[in-house]
Amino acid sequence: MERYRVLGRTSYPEPLELQGTVEADGDTAAAAAALDRFGDRWVELVLLPERAVHWVLGQPARMPVSSCGSTTRTYHGSDGTPCSAVWSHRA
Repeated sequence: MERYRVLGRTSYPEPLELQGTVEADGDTAAAAAALDRFGDRWVELVLLPERAVHWVLGQPARMPVSSCGSTTRTYHGSDGTPCSAVWSHRA
């Protein structure tokens, strides 16, 4: 089972925003899980496997807060509300 970050936008002028995470066995299953969880209203919906995230400073620490954002930056969930992080880093 692998964790993927899901980023999406509903129009091209918007930035991609972190919508949350899904866990699945492989890319195809993750894509299906993302569509099931977040719907098909997007012009772009992108999966980022967490194994592909490389920290430049600090070290990742799993924090069981929520599944849509970062403690070091403010992101907004798919409903527009600010979210906390599942992943963070400590310098």
